[in-house]
Amino acid sequence: MLSLAVQAHIAKMPTYRTMGESMKAFCSATTKEEAAALKAAYIDSIRHIQGEQSEEVANQNIGYMTGYYDRAEAARLLELYDASHPVFGRSHADGTLTSEQAFELGKKMGEQSKRTTPPTVEVDNG
Repeated sequence: MLSLAVQAHIAKMPTYRTMGESMKAFCSATTKEEAAALKAAYIDSIRHIQGEQSEEVANQNIGYMTGYYDRAEAARLLELYDASHPVFGRSHADGTLTSEQAFELGKKMGEQSKRTTPPTVEVDNG
């Protein structure tokens, strides 16, 4: 049975416009059943934007947002939603990731994005 708080979040999910609102909803889950219902509502709410990739995007978003929580909450959310951080996996929640490793992973991602992001074109309006 879903709690009243989870039911309310599911009803409001299509109106949420920020990841903060969605994460507040995700954090309200206390069981796998509630997590699955919230995740399904989230997937439905982004399907018009993400199409066939909605479930993958949802998993990445939930995993990514766990990086903003302390280890205990991150571990709880990763377990409930069977998710992983797109960069850190589950290492940020289990205490095996050091700040130096996180920094190096961030640098590596930045370098990769330089190679995959199309160059910008400067326009001279003068």
